[in-house]
Amino acid sequence: MRLIDQLANAHPEESYLFQAGSQATLLRVKSLSKHEIEYEEIHAPLCAKEIKALDIETWLMKGAPGHTAWIVAKLDAKTGEMKQARCKRRGAEISTNDYAFTTTLFGLTFEPTPLEEQRRCGVASDNLLPRRLWKPPLAKGLFDEAPTPYVARWPKDGSPLSGGRIEIYLHKKVALPIWIEGKRGNLKERVHLVQFSKSQ
Repeated sequence: MRLIDQLANAHPEESYLFQAGSQATLLRVKSLSKHEIEYEEIHAPLCAKEIKALDIETWLMKGAPGHTAWIVAKLDAKTGEMKQARCKRRGAEISTNDYAFTTTLFGLTFEPTPLEEQRRCGVASDNLLPRRLWKPPLAKGLFDEAPTPYVARWPKDGSPLSGGRIEIYLHKKVALPIWIEGKRGNLKERVHLVQFSKSQ
């Protein structure tokens, strides 16, 4: 399973608002075809409370106040490779190398996480039954259905995650992961979906 194939099942104007620490990233699908996927990616420093309360449509209509980056990118629908990236405001071309994490993530081949490797929570019971499986927090608007975990190995590319383990959780109602977690040694990076919306 590859995320670029998942993204191909999305719909134009779907919006995914992710949180990583105090950083918000909004990904909005613009158009899809057999050969190319166009999307917008916006970054803004926001606290967790601000991210959860953010009205995406209003924020965009106001020009995404506070954003530090706003790009329009085109991906190869077969490989996940970024074909083009440009600044939304200035229209200037941006080096696709600046978004290597995105293209690598979309192109990785994920496999279902083996049951014995899946994260668990709670206290072990006296009768030695295994602890219950952990579930990531669900984004606003998603029902409490068990998401499915998948795992992959990050390529040895010299990045902080080089050769590390990356796990994602997919929910059947949305095309992109609701939880992304990368681990390498003592390094741990987490990104989770806070809001998901479709244009009416």
